[in-house]
Amino acid sequence: MMERSNDLLFANQTRSSLATFEARYAARDDRGSVLLLLLACNGEGERVSQKTWDYGQSSLEERWRAGYERCAAVLARLQDLPQPAPGRLQVHRFVVPNALPG
Repeated sequence: MMERSNDLLFANQTRSSLATFEARYAARDDRGSVLLLLLACNGEGERVSQKTWDYGQSSLEERWRAGYERCAAVLARLQDLPQPAPGRLQVHRFVVPNALPG
């Protein structure tokens, strides 16, 4: 229950932040083209209820490594994405499997 609660909390924070960013962008008069990449992990493989507070050296190193690998995979696909139209915000959401051991 604690694990699911944390997952929902962080997902809601992401949605709220994205909505705030979109609203601020829409309110600007000098909007340039923006391509926003949203990297979301599906949580598979990471089943630790205390993951929010786990800051041990090995956990941090594993999370940094996994994050680097996920970002590299997304950036490799960047050239295949269409460019946003002038003055437009374009959001691409990438859902990647979570490579962390549980």
